[in-house]
Amino acid sequence: MIPLKDALLVSAIVDPEVSQYQLQTVVKMLAQNGVRYIQYRDKKNTDLERFKIAKSLKAICKKQGAYFFINDRVDIAMLVEADGVHLGPHDLPVSDVKTLAPNLLIGASSGDVAYAKRCEREGADYLGVGALFDAKATKPNASDPRGLDIVKQVYENISIPFVGIGGISINNAKSVITAGASGVAMARAISTESADKNIAQIVSILQS
Repeated sequence: MIPLKDALLVSAIVDPEVSQYQLQTVVKMLAQNGVRYIQYRDKKNTDLERFKIAKSLKAICKKQGAYFFINDRVDIAMLVEADGVHLGPHDLPVSDVKTLAPNLLIGASSGDVAYAKRCEREGADYLGVGALFDAKATKPNASDPRGLDIVKQVYENISIPFVGIGGISINNAKSVITAGASGVAMARAISTESADKNIAQIVSILQS
């Protein structure tokens, strides 16, 4: 697979509460349009259903040469042999997960420079920084928009790659990269009836 930093350019978060389509269909569409980072986020289904879905998505990602990460659930990530896990501020500490599952890549969410630096010290492989724009339509408990200043601040203070997240669209994705992020993470923009068109356009914009 390509280096993780390059894969993060377009980071897709697939979520059954957001997507209008079956997740397997979405992941195949994403991979066919050049997306090489897929994160499975699921607050809706039972553990057994999450496990089954994760196994099927992992198989698709492996075939397509894309990284497969699972949001929050270290146990499921280990069971399906995902490439990594993404941890929020209220999930298990990065350092402990590194010890428990040394083969997993670890992403961590951060909304400020101090926590970003802490996650880097603890061994995170990349960060998700936000919310940059309004993200409450997709994630009701998202923080208020922090804007591009937080991207510039994080860029100046850490050395690991990071993606901007929260309200990312065709119209603002390029500005996030220009501010210093390695890529952009999206959920809503890749889950609507215009998903195929959106992804193709965003990949083209960011690679230009």
